[in-house]
This record gives sequence, C-alpha cells and structure tokens, in this order.
Amino acid sequence: MLEISTFSSGEKFLATFSLAKYEIIFMDVQMGNFDGIDTAKKIREIDNSTIIMFFTDFSQYAIKGYQVDALDFVVNPNNNSFLLRKCAFKRIWCGHFWLPNKRSD
Repeated sequence: MLEISTFSSGEKFLATFSLAKYEIIFMDVQMGNFDGIDTAKKIREIDNSTIIMFFTDFSQYAIKGYQVDALDFVVNPNNNSFLLRKCAFKRIWCGHFWLPNKRSD
C-alpha cells in the first residue's frame, strides 16, 4: 500500500519521523528556517537507509545534498515523465524501489 505524507516544514516532518517509517523522502532544499539539508542531516542521525531525493531550483546546493547521502539531487523537475524516468533509472542503480516503466491503465 502506498502512503503519502506531506509537511510544510522540516521541523514538522522531523516531529513525526522515526526509524524505518519512510522508504523514500522527496524534499525541497528551501523550506524556511530549517532547510532540506539540515532536515536530511537529522534524518541521517536516526536512519541511514531511508532514500532521500532532493528537488529544487537551486543547483548550488547539490554537493551539500550528496554530503547527506541523498540518492539524487534533481534541479527543477518540470514534468512527471522526467521524474518517473529518473526514479526508474535510480531503481536499477540502487535496487531499493520500483516505479513501473509503463502505465497499466
């Protein structure tokens, strides 16, 4: 079963986060006072296996994203097709999650 949770800030997310609660986290870098990089650092203090993917308009944060062991850092994904291809490619690379290559409907 797929369950999706959304949060308006890194602080609100971390207030609910626990070990192995999420398989994958999609996160923006710019999130107010506590940014995505700081949030990812806190996630890594608790859980090293959760997949983190950053999505942002700010490519200058890419190196910091990889310093917190993010699977990927996607700059300005402008459509769902791009996102699905990126995730499918990463599945082959890391073997942790799967998204179908074709629509079933």
